[in-house]
Amino acid sequence: EVPAAVMEADMYYASQVNAKYEMIQGFYFENSEEKAVLLDELKDLETYHQQLMNELESNPDNDLVINALIRHYQIKLEVMDQIITQLNQVKSEISENHEKESI
Repeated sequence: EVPAAVMEADMYYASQVNAKYEMIQGFYFENSEEKAVLLDELKDLETYHQQLMNELESNPDNDLVINALIRHYQIKLEVMDQIITQLNQVKSEISENHEKESI
């Protein structure tokens, strides 16, 4: 059985990832296909997460698997933060351009 502390950490990180995913979903994209590709890529990272969880269920006391799971979440959150930062920059640039055009 997977240790409770690991399950608690998994739930915490999963909620963080879900919140950032929803933020990214909420951004306006001029090209809806680009948005779909980005969201699909983020969902594809779930496949690796599921592999780690399966490995953890088989080896609940394996620190390497536990560390890999946590590191996976940390990297995913870092990537999502970078995406959000870039989307905010694009949003600001679009907003500035609209303001300049209306002057």
